[in-house]
Formats: sequence, structure tokens, C-alpha cells
Amino acid sequence: MKKLLWAIFLLFGLSAAAQDIYIQSGNLIDTKTGKILGNHTVIVSGKKIKSVEKGFVQPAKASDSLIDLREMFVLPGLTDMHVHLESETNPSKYLDRFTNNEADDAFNSVGF
Repeated sequence: MKKLLWAIFLLFGLSAAAQDIYIQSGNLIDTKTGKILGNHTVIVSGKKIKSVEKGFVQPAKASDSLIDLREMFVLPGLTDMHVHLESETNPSKYLDRFTNNEADDAFNSVGF
């Protein structure tokens, strides 16, 4: 889990730096073919995937980063769209749990 968190941090937190990030994946999910590919390296430059190479490729420059995910599954391009629509804080939050129904929660989540 720590490696996954580091991967996310490096992909988004260091995207402004002029370096490439090499992600070594033991199981790479190819969404175009629907197959799981073994032993591939995803090379990320900035915020974009630069290339996907067969095997475990080592970084080309000393300034490049290496993330070892050889024991995990990697899905390039996955965007976290997870959101809690009901996680609003307001003065009546605790009272709303008892007075609102599901339709009220749905309506209030839109943000009118």
C-alpha cells in the first residue's frame, strides 16, 4: 500500500519536475485488448504516459525516478473519480441525518 501511495505522490506531486518516472509493473492491464501483460515498464513524463516498454527498464538518467510495483497490478491512465456527495459540513449536518431522506440528500448534493 505504501508503494502505491508513493506512486500516486510521484505521478502528481512531482509532475512539474523535468524528469521521467519509470514504473515497473508485474501485471499491466491493457484496456484496449482486455489482457493482463506481465513484466512491463510504464514511462511517465510530466503528466502523460510517454511509453510502455516490455521488461523491467531501468531509468535512463540519474534524475529519473523508479517505482517498483513488480508485485502489483497497474492500470495506466486510471483517474480517481471517487467522491462522497454527502460529506458536506454545515451547522445542521447532525440534524439533517434524522430529518432528510435519500431524495433530500440527492437534491442537496447537486449544489444549488
